[in-house]
Amino acid sequence: MLACEDMKLPLSVLFLGALVSSVSAVGPRSLGLSGALRGVISLNESLSSNPASFAFTDKYSIEAYVDVKPGVRSWNASVVDSKTSFYGAALGYSRKDFDVESPQNVIQGALAKRWGVFSLGIGSDYTFNDTFNHVNLKAGGLLEVHSNIHVGLVGEDLLSDSKILGVGVQLNIYDILLLSSDVSKNFSEKNFSLQTGAEIHHEKTGLSFRGGGHFNTTPSFQSYSLGAGWALYKLGFFYGFEQSLKKRELQHSLSMRVFF
Repeated sequence: MLACEDMKLPLSVLFLGALVSSVSAVGPRSLGLSGALRGVISLNESLSSNPASFAFTDKYSIEAYVDVKPGVRSWNASVVDSKTSFYGAALGYSRKDFDVESPQNVIQGALAKRWGVFSLGIGSDYTFNDTFNHVNLKAGGLLEVHSNIHVGLVGEDLLSDSKILGVGVQLNIYDILLLSSDVSKNFSEKNFSLQTGAEIHHEKTGLSFRGGGHFNTTPSFQSYSLGAGWALYKLGFFYGFEQSLKKRELQHSLSMRVFF
């Protein structure tokens, strides 16, 4: 559904120098689906959702996007190569500017390999500034139960006491409607999260529309989201926003993607 093909050097070479978090910026598609992407086949979004998911693609994809919410602006760039070698690789960089804190830098990397109907991936976010650094090691798997049904399992922050385990399911209906749902649990907290999303994609025009909701047993994290995009002729533009129900905070995300 999302599309990206003549770089000569595999990104895996670059990844070896970057696999070294705080929650990384997610981008407009993830935002529009309320983060329900653990079971969804994706490209650049997989750096933040499931490092195994882009192994199901056969693309090159380069994306730049900006996230804006009260007090924080995030500038992001990422590249995915699931075509050059027998395994896929992805690399990303984010800079977060805060109104009252020092800026943060985030380096992301992921490697993924597919075997038939199953893929495995490992990834890492390294977040740092002058006074702080954190490594978020994550691992994931994606299983194709049916050509239209995928199930993903992701473990995040595996080196810390705040490990997160999440499972997601994707249902693709006639290549027009995508339904997704995720459940995740942070083992250092009592709460859990339920994220759901729906995406409509019209192949001939390249137009897509999406929406979702995020329910957390902690009321301050409940939200809804909407998004839209256009992707055709190896170029795409996407927008998404998420509205918090409790804090009345609104987050926007806008991106441009080149895929081949």
